[in-house]
Amino acid sequence: MIQLNSRYLCENCFSETKDALCPYCGFVPGSPAQDPLALPLGSILSGRYKIGGVIGKGGFGITYLAYDLKLDARVAVKEYYPLGLAIRSPGNPLVSVSSGDGEVTFKTGAEKFYNEAKMVAKFNGNPNIVSVHDFFYENETVYFVMGYLQGETLKSYLKKKKITEGQAVNILRQMSNALLSSHSLNILHRDISPDNIMLCDDNTIRLLDFGAARQVMAEQSQSLSVILKQGFAPLEQYQQKGKQGPWTDIYALGATVYNALTGEMLLDPMSRMEDDSEYESNKYGISGNLWNIIKKCTMLKISDRYADIAAMKKDLQSVGIEPEEFSDVDVEISDFLRSSVSAAKHEKTGAAAEASDPNATMFLGQTASDGQKTMSTGTFAGQPQVPPQQVYGQPQQSYVQPQPQYGQPQQSYGQPQRKKINPLVIILPIVIIFAVIISVAVIFTVSLKKYIADGNTKESSTEVITEETTENTVSDKTSEDDESTEEDPKEVDTEEVKTEEEDNTEEEVKTEEEVITEEDIKTDDTDKRLEEAITAYDEMNYGTAFSLFLELAEEGNAEAQTNLAFMYHTGTGTGVNHGEALKWYRKAAAQGHPRGQELLGIMYYRGQGVDQDYSKAAEWFRKSAEQGYDEAQSNLGWMYINGLGVDVDYDEALKWCKLGAEQGNTHGEYNYGLMFENGYGVERDIEEARYWYTKAADQGNNDAIEGLKRLENY
Repeated sequence: MIQLNSRYLCENCFSETKDALCPYCGFVPGSPAQDPLALPLGSILSGRYKIGGVIGKGGFGITYLAYDLKLDARVAVKEYYPLGLAIRSPGNPLVSVSSGDGEVTFKTGAEKFYNEAKMVAKFNGNPNIVSVHDFFYENETVYFVMGYLQGETLKSYLKKKKITEGQAVNILRQMSNALLSSHSLNILHRDISPDNIMLCDDNTIRLLDFGAARQVMAEQSQSLSVILKQGFAPLEQYQQKGKQGPWTDIYALGATVYNALTGEMLLDPMSRMEDDSEYESNKYGISGNLWNIIKKCTMLKISDRYADIAAMKKDLQSVGIEPEEFSDVDVEISDFLRSSVSAAKHEKTGAAAEASDPNATMFLGQTASDGQKTMSTGTFAGQPQVPPQQVYGQPQQSYVQPQPQYGQPQQSYGQPQRKKINPLVIILPIVIIFAVIISVAVIFTVSLKKYIADGNTKESSTEVITEETTENTVSDKTSEDDESTEEDPKEVDTEEVKTEEEDNTEEEVKTEEEVITEEDIKTDDTDKRLEEAITAYDEMNYGTAFSLFLELAEEGNAEAQTNLAFMYHTGTGTGVNHGEALKWYRKAAAQGHPRGQELLGIMYYRGQGVDQDYSKAAEWFRKSAEQGYDEAQSNLGWMYINGLGVDVDYDEALKWCKLGAEQGNTHGEYNYGLMFENGYGVERDIEEARYWYTKAADQGNNDAIEGLKRLENY
């Protein structure tokens, strides 16, 4: 038992418990070493990864359950430890080479192992490839760190039952997505089989354990037993100088699906060369289109197989069988971990303790709080789900702070975007000043006219009275005065009417002025506050930016709502909170904000704060794309390329990728070039692909740079 951050954890499986005997994995403190070849329990790697139990071991490495002390989360750590070459003294973390002759092979394999981890890390975020988050040299060998998955391997699943044809189609589709990416970077897996395919409880299927180190062994070892798997390896892997390529992985994938459907493995290629009639007969009655795909994948001659994954994906579009999810995925228990703790329990407490413990058979990683069954996953628990780096046409999300990962549709918010300048901000003050000037002029004119009119009336009256007094009698004067009195009201009425009209005019001008001031000045104030928030963010005053965005978001400003969601999404200026991020993205999206809609699509694509749903992701990408938002257009194109949430449709993919590319979106440019390179929905055109790759590369797109390197062979 260990204590971390006021929590008591089992040092073997890191489940929270204060019991001496772990109720989740059965570990007993002080048990004998779990494996003489493994790192000592409790070892610390890279200053942050605390080593727990062994959860896997193969010909090229040992995989440990570990605890990331920095992120406070379980992870999986794989150690380069090729059997037959590496040795370790019990209790000593250092790895050495068993003989001088093997030193070159060991070092070359270690270098390949490191470079492979570095390369596979580019796929982070791809839902069909296991994620690699860290890699480093230590103890005279190499390590890489993966997340903590929920699910079980296909090998484990097949111990319970065979798969359905719908599940076979599901595997083929998701694995082809993984291989499409890896092959684009000239990375072959070389070891596809049921034990390297992970069925995750979020309905994704992930490819594990790429085989760069295995290839080194193949090149430098005379033993085939450690470099291929019987029943899944094609003929070229049995040959010393066999030509390997995408078709090699395609064979293994077809053989894996055949094994999962029928319960039988293919005969080795040499046996099939002598007599392949039983396989040719399709004795298990696999449906026609699906059988044709499997059969073409597993042809003995390379020339008879699919040349690349794109060709296979094309046939999958018309297979006529709906993909079926794995609804009963369980957690694979590590045989290494189970056997070591079982032996320890018998040694420390006797068999009676095991029999009396009702939880002794609970799964590794099951926690007391939620009972969740967990295995290694592509994401750290509690770590922000950072948007991914694009690889092989995968739309990319681009944050500024978290490091980008692979495979996700492009997320468009490296920083809160500055709102485009509203013309009213410039025009409105001019209009108001002009209105005020006009109003003052009108009021002055009205007052002047009234003053002149009043003066004329008084002068006219005086003149009349003077003349009448001089020339007539008092009675005549009275009479004249009466006449004068009868005439004057007409003049007064006229003046009163004019004054009322002028007053009304003044009132109307004032009213119009007040309307402009109340409505437009408020807009002007919102724009200024939004600009202040963005400036604060740019200057890394995240607390100020967060407060301003929150205030504006609560007032209903869609741009602020999107930026606030972004800060929650990435934990910038606040803690990571996908629930709050989702809430504000939804509010912005509901107002038709294109960037908010696109980012809401990202949340559904990644399953952040909500169940993963490719259909909803595609729906929000479409809403944004139809408003002309280039990032969403590129993402939607990618969804159509891969049939994620929509049917595979290269015409639609071409349309949306082109729209994104023509707006100068670097990911749209790359995706569009990719379609020309592979002939997706358009005649293959290497020069056109080169043109679009060049445009994307000029903007610093690394995938486009790699694409240009690929085209050098043409």
